[in-house]
Amino acid sequence: MQTWKLAYKGHTIEVTNSLFRERLIVDGEIQEEQTGIAFTRGLHGQINSGDGTGESINVSIVAGLWSVHCVVLVNDKEVLRT
Repeated sequence: MQTWKLAYKGHTIEVTNSLFRERLIVDGEIQEEQTGIAFTRGLHGQINSGDGTGESINVSIVAGLWSVHCVVLVNDKEVLRT
């Protein structure tokens, strides 16, 4: 399993990816979870409290043969790219 974690305006945004499951977790709460096998995934959520309330979070996970890449956007601004 791979995990990407970042801090944004006092919040914790975490993306996890395993063979059959992807999750977007914001401040310890699962915002979206998808199961199954896919080479490209999109996860969506938002910041629900404090600084940044209402800001949208969009995640793209792209799996290749030997690697997995993650891009996190908050309000369409890139905050993480692996």
